[in-house]
Amino acid sequence: EPVGFEVGFSYGEDSGSDSGVDLDSEVWELYAGARKTFSLAGDRLHPFLSGGVSWANAELDADDGGGTVTLDDDSFGFYV
Repeated sequence: EPVGFEVGFSYGEDSGSDSGVDLDSEVWELYAGARKTFSLAGDRLHPFLSGGVSWANAELDADDGGGTVTLDDDSFGFYV
């Protein structure tokens, strides 16, 4: 079977409060790469091998009522 291509996006967010501080978080990831799928067991089993690049972002907002602090970071990487 030929080698294919995969692209994906994931996103998550959450909020809560701890010791009087309101917290909001947001995380997302975008990835793309090559994917090889194999057919085994009479075409009933399809394991795969993939690898590519990924870009992720995470953000945290903390508000204690007197001000808000925001932490934000990006990361680039590879996956297999």
